[in-house]
Amino acid sequence: MVLVALFAVRRRAELRWSLVPWRLVITVVGLFLVVAALTAHGLEDLLRDVAGSSSSLLGDLRLTGTSALGANTVDNLPAYLAMEPVAAGEGQRMMLLLIG
Repeated sequence: MVLVALFAVRRRAELRWSLVPWRLVITVVGLFLVVAALTAHGLEDLLRDVAGSSSSLLGDLRLTGTSALGANTVDNLPAYLAMEPVAAGEGQRMMLLLIG
């Protein structure tokens, strides 16, 4: 918002709505809605089965790999929101989720 305000002060004539990447904004908002709808219909249980719950090396790699796959398939923030309940409770699992 600060950058938009500075841009409006210095170059008001060049500030226009076509500069906003609308397709990207709509796509990301849509991804958040899809993740919220899927979470309400059992996505958390599915992700818990895929990511596992053990704290062994293999369990840690499963969680990190699942979160990396989700971040690259969907988008970073919606994938994090979907995976956060799976990793909640333990600091190490949250760190592995963020790494993925």
